[in-house]
Amino acid sequence: MFAKAEGVHPRRTAMNPSTMPAHDLSDTIAFLSRTPGTLNALLRGLPDNWTSRNEGDGTWTAMVDHSE
Repeated sequence: MFAKAEGVHPRRTAMNPSTMPAHDLSDTIAFLSRTPGTLNALLRGLPDNWTSRNEGDGTWTAMVDHSE
């Protein structure tokens, strides 16, 4: 399935574009449209100190709407 490179994990080797399936934008949109619901399910109900932290400029923060 994956070419084995010496000392490299098989999944970390370069993919061969000629063996990859063609890109289908509708598949990508279907996949990404599930992201908000997935994040909601994973983050809802967690303590505020996990979901409302601000670790400073240039950092990423999960925004959870607790009103629902």
